[in-house]
Amino acid sequence: MVKVVKQRDNGLCLMCLANDKISYYNVIHHIVELKEVRDKGLDIDNLVCLCSSCHAIIHGQYNKGEGYKMKAQDKLKQLINRGEM
Repeated sequence: MVKVVKQRDNGLCLMCLANDKISYYNVIHHIVELKEVRDKGLDIDNLVCLCSSCHAIIHGQYNKGEGYKMKAQDKLKQLINRGEM
């Protein structure tokens, strides 16, 4: 799965790319966390390449509460879908 996601995202952090920056990924992040839905662990539509800084930002949003978490998850899903167009 790592190879497929890395290839799909061109090895770049999609959050940085959305902000007109180029950063290589260091983390493949589960959009919907495994503790919520274990079956999404290997779903490529639930995985996104992020740099360490963006990964920390996302988890900061997740920790703020369900509303923030859902908004962050929606944004990540949009970033993945943008690359498929």
